[in-house]
Formats: sequence, C-alpha cells, structure tokens
Amino acid sequence: MRNHYPAILAKEIGKRFAAQLFIAIFLAGSATTLGCQSPGGPGIETSSVDAAPAQDAGRADHDISVSSPSAEGVGGVTVGEQRLLVLLIDNADEPPRVSAQTARKVIDDVANWLETASYGRMTLNSTVVGWIALSGAGVADEQKIYLAAQALGVDFADYDRLLYLFSGGEVVGGGSTPGKIDLSFGQGATEKILHLSRAAVGQFDDTEEVRHVIIHELGHGFGLPHADSISSITGESTKYGDFVDSMGQGYGHYNADYKQLLGWLKTDEITTVTQSGTYQLKSLESGQGVRGLRIIQKTMEIGELAGEHYYMLETRNTTGLAKDLPHNTAGGVLIHLVRPEGSQSPYERKAFASDATPETPSHDSADFALMPGRTFNDAEHGIFITLSALSENGAQLVINLGDAAIGSDPQIESISAELQGTGPYQANFSLQVSDPAQPLAVFWNHSVTGEGRDG
Repeated sequence: MRNHYPAILAKEIGKRFAAQLFIAIFLAGSATTLGCQSPGGPGIETSSVDAAPAQDAGRADHDISVSSPSAEGVGGVTVGEQRLLVLLIDNADEPPRVSAQTARKVIDDVANWLETASYGRMTLNSTVVGWIALSGAGVADEQKIYLAAQALGVDFADYDRLLYLFSGGEVVGGGSTPGKIDLSFGQGATEKILHLSRAAVGQFDDTEEVRHVIIHELGHGFGLPHADSISSITGESTKYGDFVDSMGQGYGHYNADYKQLLGWLKTDEITTVTQSGTYQLKSLESGQGVRGLRIIQKTMEIGELAGEHYYMLETRNTTGLAKDLPHNTAGGVLIHLVRPEGSQSPYERKAFASDATPETPSHDSADFALMPGRTFNDAEHGIFITLSALSENGAQLVINLGDAAIGSDPQIESISAELQGTGPYQANFSLQVSDPAQPLAVFWNHSVTGEGRDG
C-alpha cells in the first residue's frame, strides 16, 4: 500500500479559516509591495504588471469580507459547466518549479478526473493566468492578487470558482471555503461583492500528490466535508480516516453519498433499502446502474444530529482511477455511516467509513471492506448485510432488516485441515456449516505461524 501520510499532511495544512483568512503556511514572507518582476528561469511563462507599491495592510483582515456559506454552495450546483479561474502566484524567492504550460496540463488532468468521476455531469471550464510574481504573497494578500490579476485584464465576475496555486510554501498544502461564499474585492467605489468558492494550494508542482490535493480542495468548494472513519478501537471518528476517498486520505472517487449530494448520482442510481432481500450493486466507477444502496439506521428527532442516519454501500473496481485502492478495499463493499453535521458545521452531512472487519480493529479504513461471505451486523438497529457474490462489475448483497435471528451466526458442525507435502506445503481445509435462515457463503481468514513466520 502506498504511504498516504504525506497526502494526509498535505490536506491537513491550511484547512482552517479564521473568519476570512487561510492560515499562513502558504506565506513565504511579509509582502509590503506589489512586486511583479519576472521570476526568470527557462520555460517559465510570466505575466508582468507595472504597478505602484500597494499599501501594506499587514495582511489586514478588513480588506476581505466573508459571509457564511449559502445553501447554494452545498450540492446541486456542481452539475454542468463550472467556470474556474486559476491564478499562478510566484510568491517565492526562486523560480517556480514548473512552467505555465505544465500547470495548464495539471489543471486539465484535474478537470478530466472530475468529469470522469461525475459521469460527465460536470465539466470544469478553466482559465489559467500566470505566473504572476508577488513575492511573499499568500491568500491573506488577496487584494494584491486581485489587483495584479485585474491589471492583466482578468475579471473575477466571469468565474464561479477561484483557485490560487502558490509556488512557495514549506510543504504541499491546501485550504478552501466550504461551498460558495461572498467575497469583497476592491475598495470604495470599485468594490465588488462576488459569490465564489475559493481554494489554494502551496508548493505547487507537477506531481500526483498535488493533483489530488487540488481535487480535495475543490471538493470542499463543491460543498463536501472530509471523508472520515469510525475507529473500531475507540468508536470515535478519525479525521481523513477514509483511505479510498479523495476527501479523506485516498486518491479515489468521492464516495457514493457525496456524489449524490453533488447531483452526480441521480435518484434512480441510488436504491433505498426498505425490506429484506437480495440487491445488486454496480461498481462506483461504472457509468450505469445502481451504484449506491442506502439503508436507514435511525432518525433522530432532536439535538445537533437530528435527522436521518443511514448506511450507504458502494463497491469499487481495480481499474482506472481506483487502481491505487489500499489493501482489500478493491475486493469488497465499502460501508459508510452518513449522519447530519449539525448547525455548527457549514456542511449538510458527513460520511464515515465503517469497519466490516472487526477482528482487525483499526482507526482508519485500510481494511474496512466487507468481503465475500462476510456479514456486517448492526444488531442494535436490526441491520444485517452479507456480501454473497462479487465480480469486477459489481456485487450481490443479501440484506436482512429487523430480524436478529436471520442475521445470527451460522452453525459450524465440523472443520478440519490436512497438511500435505514437505515444502512448499499445501493445506487442504474442509468445513461443514449450516444456516437454515439464508444461503451460505464462506470467507477464509488464514493466519500462518511458526519458524519465525507470521502471515
């Protein structure tokens, strides 16, 4: 499995806003002037601006006003054309790592990823401007960035979304607004209030990690929260605990619930399970059929988490964008518990990866998938989910609701193992098991010990 922890750090840095400011991880120094000299270096396409020194507002907060995210900013508005303005800001004291042409390719890759993940229901129409030399600038210097872009003929009103890509920064990091917000640009008679989403990435480069940090931050701008997990050790949530989802630690598609929130999965592509039975589920990456199964766990009438709490089931294949899925997640069904976020959060709801392999407890979802022959039990709420068959195209699940007896464990009548050969060894296993309530599927979980080996 790829070590995802650099990506975790990348997505963690710059996450929080203090009213209208991103944190200063992107800031390479204190900028007091609008310096627009060429950073130089071969292959670097630079936009130069002749401008008088700007007043040093000491990164003054009052130049940028931010309102609360509107309902328009979360879900439903991320279908169709999204007009994205990408500003390349050279805020370091050395040339950018990549040319403007290469930056264009990175953004095109991100656009292709999003169009594929949305099944063609969303397109990113992006304009890339830069490099613009603004030594030491960060998002806190947004007025300076705005003036520099305006001097190049850029009108922010032509766009729905902003993305700042900074050449400097100590590590790859990102920050973003939750959905669209009201931003104030200019002052006095020239002030404009624009309703936009805004994201930024530091230490921009031509890497897979940077591409997915951009995808993650744009996801927040679309109105998506993080994809967390529920620790099977503590029972508490683990931030970024979903090892598959790009809104967590992964590089894969947004999960099925988030796709439904964005309008990428339609009503007939999500089945709400209301009675026991056998259900078919197509892989999330496919462009057809039912790609999510929704099972209501409970409905809370009062409190911060009032509303429906439900499971969303999905399966992923091992091709295309999902090729880097960790451990067993590419060979099973992923179960997310979705619950309301409450009034203190700008987001409507959040999905938590749930552990279907409790015999190997962990904080994150590296081995959370439900495997063929296994049953996920939520006995408290009468929900029993068995994965009875799995193929590259999808999964078949037997779901029982309300009857604990149906979801009870099968009876093992006998089990034996015979070791053959002198090395390499072959072990033959036999099992007699019965379950009068439902068809059986068998899952083997082997552990080999001895001679200093454990596996």
